[in-house]
Amino acid sequence: MEKYLLYISIVANIVLVVLLFFKSAINKILEEWWKEKQARRKEKISHLNSLKDIMDKLRRYYTILFIENYRQRSESDYIQNTPAHKKRIEMEGKIGQYLQEISIAEMYYPSDIRQRVRDFINKYSNRIENFIDNPRKELLNAIVDEIETDCSNIIQSIEKIIFK
Repeated sequence: MEKYLLYISIVANIVLVVLLFFKSAINKILEEWWKEKQARRKEKISHLNSLKDIMDKLRRYYTILFIENYRQRSESDYIQNTPAHKKRIEMEGKIGQYLQEISIAEMYYPSDIRQRVRDFINKYSNRIENFIDNPRKELLNAIVDEIETDCSNIIQSIEKIIFK
């Protein structure tokens, strides 16, 4: 057994002597690896901060969209080319724009955040279609509360990742 330890010690010392000659190269490799790792982390945090801002905007835009759809269906004097109607069309466009931004940067999100954002988008895209057919005030209030809760939960999860 002692013989094996002696051989292992000799081999380890030889390896260390050889590595001593390549110390600067090894340091350079490790330094580059560390810089690259930090750059990826900064990029990930940047994308997560962007997602946090987008989720906050989606919260507002989805809320406005549901309210405007409710108004359009429930008010008999709702006119197509009013500022409210134009605002609804604008909100739909902005939501589409933000959903496109999310899909472009999606690879930078952790898998749990990515899944939660997808679920959020699918949930409210489906709900807006169903809500258009059956707008009710109590349903509107529940949906607005859910949007607020779901967005807040996603934003809190993002902040936990950013600040850990």
